[in-house]
Amino acid sequence: MIRPFSRAFVMITASMYFMILAGCGGGDSGPTSPTPSTPTPPTPPTPPPTPVATSLTVAPSSHTLASIGATVQLSATVRDQNNNPMTGQTVTWSSSNTAVATVSGNGLVTAVSNGTTQITARSGNASGTSNITVAEPVPTRIAVTPSSHTLEAIGETVQLRATVRDQRNNAMSGQTITWSSGDEAVATVDGNGLVTAVSNGMAEITAKSGSLSANAAITVSQAPASIAITPESASLSELGQTVQFMATVSDANDFTIEDAAVSWSSSDESVATVNEEGLVTAVGDGMADITAQAGDIRKSTAIRVFVPSPDRSALVALYNATDGPNWEYQENWLSDEPIESWNGVIVDDTARVTRLLLSNNRLAGEIPVELSQLSHLNDLYLSENQLTGEIPVELVQLKRMKRLHLEDNQLTGSIPPELGTLTELEALWLRGNRLTGNIPVELAQLAQLNTLLLEDNQLTGSIPVELGRLSNLTFLILKENSLTGEIPVELAQLAALEHLSLNDNSLTGSIPSELGQLSQLKRLYLFNNKLTGSIPSELGQLSELTLLNLGNNQLQGSIPPELGQMGKLDILILHHNELTGELPPELGDLSDLELLLLASNAGLTGTLPREFLNLNLNSLTLVGTQICVPPEAEFQAWVAGIIDARGITECEVEDGGEGGEGGDGEGGEEIEYVEWEGVRVERGKLIFSASIATIEITGCFTEHSLIGALLPPEGLKDWTNAFTNDTLTVHYSMWQRSVDMGSTWENIEDTRVMYNACAYDPEVAGEYRLVGEITLNGERSHRRSENTFEVP
Repeated sequence: MIRPFSRAFVMITASMYFMILAGCGGGDSGPTSPTPSTPTPPTPPTPPPTPVATSLTVAPSSHTLASIGATVQLSATVRDQNNNPMTGQTVTWSSSNTAVATVSGNGLVTAVSNGTTQITARSGNASGTSNITVAEPVPTRIAVTPSSHTLEAIGETVQLRATVRDQRNNAMSGQTITWSSGDEAVATVDGNGLVTAVSNGMAEITAKSGSLSANAAITVSQAPASIAITPESASLSELGQTVQFMATVSDANDFTIEDAAVSWSSSDESVATVNEEGLVTAVGDGMADITAQAGDIRKSTAIRVFVPSPDRSALVALYNATDGPNWEYQENWLSDEPIESWNGVIVDDTARVTRLLLSNNRLAGEIPVELSQLSHLNDLYLSENQLTGEIPVELVQLKRMKRLHLEDNQLTGSIPPELGTLTELEALWLRGNRLTGNIPVELAQLAQLNTLLLEDNQLTGSIPVELGRLSNLTFLILKENSLTGEIPVELAQLAALEHLSLNDNSLTGSIPSELGQLSQLKRLYLFNNKLTGSIPSELGQLSELTLLNLGNNQLQGSIPPELGQMGKLDILILHHNELTGELPPELGDLSDLELLLLASNAGLTGTLPREFLNLNLNSLTLVGTQICVPPEAEFQAWVAGIIDARGITECEVEDGGEGGEGGDGEGGEEIEYVEWEGVRVERGKLIFSASIATIEITGCFTEHSLIGALLPPEGLKDWTNAFTNDTLTVHYSMWQRSVDMGSTWENIEDTRVMYNACAYDPEVAGEYRLVGEITLNGERSHRRSENTFEVP
């Protein structure tokens, strides 16, 4: 407030004025001096104007009261004409609408009812206002969250929430909300808004508060979580047979999904197919997985199609006819397993038997004719069993047969000539049986045949000349029968032949010179027959031949020098014939020759050719010949290097003689045998004894598992005996036979082996012993077994 100048202020100013005047003169005057002029007093300042209330502002200038009875404190600021705040001014307050809000003398506003009013403050002529709104919240709308939701399993829940908002969109608390479902068969809702799925469908969930309401759209749609298939597995035993599979689809709460869409598939439609309804049909033998799929959920079950092969009955017949329960290996036979799982049975992709591999399996009995039903059979291996009876002629129905192995059984009767109709046959093995009769000429029709093994039977008659038409034949083994007649010259037409064994028969006549045309021949066995005539020089053309055995015949004449052209020959056996003349020096060109047996050819004479010094022989037998070895040191050193050299006689220098006799009981000087301690013999058996062990052997020493483990690869050579700590070298061993109570002994040359000793099971009557030349602990000597045995 501006006030007028005070009276005290005027008086102070006047007093100060008069004091100034007195200071300029007064009292007694001195010398007269000029009188100065009197100064004019200053004009007093104009007093400031009195402050007057000019403006007034109210704060806040506006305000909203959110509820009846709510208050707000207003304040007023008065300013003068200089806009300076004035204090102590009287202010009055008033409301333009006291039905809405009242105001106290201090500016406190109180809400009375919803609406608006203007509060005015006055001070003198100045005034100001504040706009007051009274707006108590009123529920205006309601919202539900989530506004929609899908439940994928029966019993699954979702929590809904409802929010009531006022006219200013503010959430209002404490509002009463009620919930309801538009279809309780689909979904229910509790008082807190928790919705539960009941069945597939759609339902609206409503939230209400007073007159306000809002909805949430709920969808119940079960989603596949698991599938169960019934039956869990199945087997079909006939082609075309069916089985119905059912799929039950469930949601995550294990409630079944009715009418769920299911697709079906088969892992192998060559075994079984499945339609869209789950119906499975057998197509072929085997296993398949049947899969049901709903959405991303899959479930599989196994289907087994077990269609009995048309070959099953034939196999069952074989099992029953050959003592199947006592077979060595009979896994799965006669079981419900597919026949391809039966031991030894091989099938093709149509489950037909193509190979039957039952060799060395203790089959005993006759071969059943039912085997002829195996129309897809390529290979039949029944060797090394105890089969008896005849070869069923019905086997000729097996038109796909390539390999027929019946060797090493006890089959009797003749070879069915009808086998010649098996035009696909490549190998026919019938050795080691008791077959009789002639070799069927019909076998010559087997154009694909490469192997014919008929050895060790009781076949008689002559060798069919028609066999010469078997252009693919590589192995022709007819040895150890009772064949007679001459060697067919037509065999020379077998251009692919590699192995020809006709030994141990009663063949007569001469050796066909045409055999020299067999350019692929590697082994030729003609020994132990009654062949006559000379050795054909054409045999020298057999450039691939590695073994030639013509021993134990009645061959005459000289040894053809052309034999020296067989550059790959390593074994030449000509002993026990009637050969004459001197040894051809050309034999010295046989650089691979290791064994040369010329014994018991009394007509062989002369000096060992110097060219023989080129040979690296392991065995040389001249016993029973008139061949002598030059006494020169070079020859003697060469002979000394031969591991087994028998019948060696030095030539007589003084009379230039070239003859001489050696002996091992065959017409020369008798060999003195000493007892071979620890070696005893029985028919078909050797007994090797030492102080700490005894080993019985039915084969050769090196075939015994213990001996074989102890010996070096070449047999009983430089062997340190693990039983006696002796050092032993067996240079050779051989069986001898006596027919006069042991007075004289005859060598059985075919039993002669190097570096080994083998058992012997002879058929010819007589007394038998084992002899050999050994070096024991550095001492070389001829030995005989401790005992003998007799064959009646």
